[in-house]
Amino acid sequence: MQHLTIAVNVSASQFRQPDFVQNVLEIVRLSGTSPSKLKLELTESIFVDNVDATVAKMNALREFGIAWSLDDFGTGYSSLSVLNSFPLGQIKIDRSFVRNMFSKASNMVVTEAIIELARKLNLQVVAEGVETVEQYKHLREVGCLIYQGYLFSPPIDIHAFEKVVSSDAASLQILS
Repeated sequence: MQHLTIAVNVSASQFRQPDFVQNVLEIVRLSGTSPSKLKLELTESIFVDNVDATVAKMNALREFGIAWSLDDFGTGYSSLSVLNSFPLGQIKIDRSFVRNMFSKASNMVVTEAIIELARKLNLQVVAEGVETVEQYKHLREVGCLIYQGYLFSPPIDIHAFEKVVSSDAASLQILS
C-alpha cells in the first residue's frame, strides 16, 4: 500500500473556507500518512475567483508535499493560463473526450493535444472514463500512462477498497 496515492476531490465551497489549509494539514496529521501520498483535485471553477488567495492556499499545501490535480480539464472555464498560473502537477482529461474519441474526430484531436500539452509542460495526465481496452491501448500509445474508469473498477466504497488493497488483486495487472 505504500506505493498508493489517494486523490480527493475538493469542492469550491470547501476550498474557499478560510481554514481550509489548516483543516487539510490536521487531517493529514491525524491520519499519520505522508502528505506526499495525497493529491487534491480541483475543478476549473476554483480558478475564476480571487487568484492570489487560490495560489496562496495551493502553495501552502504544496510546501508540505501535497500535490494538486486539475480535474475535468477542458470542460469548464478552460484557459491555458490556468496551467501556467497555478502550482499544478497533474491534469485529468474529462471522460467526455475519452468516451467519444473514436466516434468523433475532434475528441480524438483534443485528447491527444491535452496529452502532448501536459507532456511539454511536465505535468502528469490522467484519462478519465476509460471503459474499453481499445481506449486504454490508444491512450497508452499516445503517451497517457495513468487511467481511471470502469475498465479497471467501478466506484467502490471504502470497505471494498480495503479488501482490494489488502489482497493479491492489488498486484494484478489488468492489461498488458
